[in-house]
Amino acid sequence: MEDGNYVSSYMSELRRRILSVGIFFMIALVAGMLFSKKLVVLFLNSNLPGNVNLVTLNPYENVSLLIYFGFFVAITLTFPFMIYNIIKYINPGLKKDEKKIVFIIPFVALFLFIIGASLGYFLTKSIIVPFLSDLALSIGIVNNWSINQFMKFVVYLSMALGLIFQMPLIISMLVRFNLLKPSHLKKVRKHVIIGLIILAAIITPPDFFSLIIMVVPLVILFEITIFIARFMKRDVKKEVAV
Repeated sequence: MEDGNYVSSYMSELRRRILSVGIFFMIALVAGMLFSKKLVVLFLNSNLPGNVNLVTLNPYENVSLLIYFGFFVAITLTFPFMIYNIIKYINPGLKKDEKKIVFIIPFVALFLFIIGASLGYFLTKSIIVPFLSDLALSIGIVNNWSINQFMKFVVYLSMALGLIFQMPLIISMLVRFNLLKPSHLKKVRKHVIIGLIILAAIITPPDFFSLIIMVVPLVILFEITIFIARFMKRDVKKEVAV
């Protein structure tokens, strides 16, 4: 009976955490919608190449653009809050030294997300978009792009890299809690690199140049992850020895 109450309390806590994240997301979505127009204008003024004209293809495209950008703001704001709730949920089952480590995870997750999203924004703004627009002009095609598709491309790529950049944090924590060994990462290196290439091919335009631009930082990120995992494993061994 006590086991049933124990499970019931954990399920109740889980539902409460999920509900709080959902409410926070809705509030962030409203805030994102209120400021989405100014953010879109700022985004376009800093991101649009001079040889590209953005056009709307239907009367509702501008509205859907504002909604889409509002969702991007809401997801960005909700992500660290979601990580925080996950940590608070598993916190009772952690040891004292483990609790000290997981306390900084939301801040690290947010930092990595910002770094990844900023890299995605920089790659699209400074390399991928200018390359694609110049390529179109070189073969006589005018760059009249759908504003909705253009924004989705840049925002989606930025968000994707922001999430992918959680890889060092996730793997480091798995190593720290003895759920994964650094030696296993070395063994699956080739398979992971192939997976990263496939992933980059999915989230980038269908051209070889964009693929290479995206694959290189992802592979570097994975190698950094292996390096960090080694140190996490060493720290675990030192604590066990003490």
